[in-house]
Amino acid sequence: MKKNLFIIMAIAALVMQLSSSGPLFACMVGGDFNAPGTSVCAAEDLWTLLQSTGGGIYTPTLPSPLPPYSIQTKFENYTEGDLVLVTGKKGSSALYSVGELDTKYAQANAVTLTLDWRGRYDLTGEGRAVEDISDIDVVHAVNVIKGQTLHFYSSRLVVSGDGTIPKTFDLVDLQGMEQATYTNTSGADWSGPTLLSVLNASGVNTEEMNSYIVVSATDGYATVLSMYEVTHMTGSQNDLLAISASDGSINGTTASDSGFARLILPGDKGAGRWVSNVDNIAVYKLPCKETFKAHWHE
Repeated sequence: MKKNLFIIMAIAALVMQLSSSGPLFACMVGGDFNAPGTSVCAAEDLWTLLQSTGGGIYTPTLPSPLPPYSIQTKFENYTEGDLVLVTGKKGSSALYSVGELDTKYAQANAVTLTLDWRGRYDLTGEGRAVEDISDIDVVHAVNVIKGQTLHFYSSRLVVSGDGTIPKTFDLVDLQGMEQATYTNTSGADWSGPTLLSVLNASGVNTEEMNSYIVVSATDGYATVLSMYEVTHMTGSQNDLLAISASDGSINGTTASDSGFARLILPGDKGAGRWVSNVDNIAVYKLPCKETFKAHWHE
């Protein structure tokens, strides 16, 4: 009888804990939010939370009129240069690129904050887990500009990373690596080495999940990828640096040439983050929060 009473009391306490916690909790949001500080967060998908918490992700306003030397007419994909760092009370963390979460590119809202049986809010989805979330930071890594009308043809690319000597790859170099093929919904076939294999061949540390990759083009366009999305198949297969295409759009066989290498992201819907005329790939390690906090909104 006493044992049954103890079980009933434990269940009642758990119910009271969960009901008192509710669907909202206080968390610190920092960086490129419109209103950084203590905010009310919710147990929901991470992209929806980012759009509503802290007034949403910060996007600057261009001066008017624009200076004559500016090639950018609008901040078309400004947040594509953002990273999202989710941190737990015990120090666990997960780093995402905004492009992984933004439903313009992401297949679904697969990354969610959930309320567990202890009344704590945890991050789940795509193999990255954070227990008992306390902080959510949006870090702007690179400006994603509206490219020039003229796309200069890329004939080589340079890969660099913290602690590594920059390495140059041309078409012959990429042709000599193991090739993979991706067929998208339009039926075009894209072939080339994986981005991961190129990073490994450059001596980059691909095991550091607090690192991110900036893939840039000759026209100034760039996109930011988390190391996790490069090293794991968040889509049907790994990201590619395609050097051939069945529609003839790579290596000069059509007027809509994409340079000698193009970033292909099989996990995305559409080609919004696919970088044409790739000429630079840089790997950076996200600094500790105390360090990058001073650079927010610079």
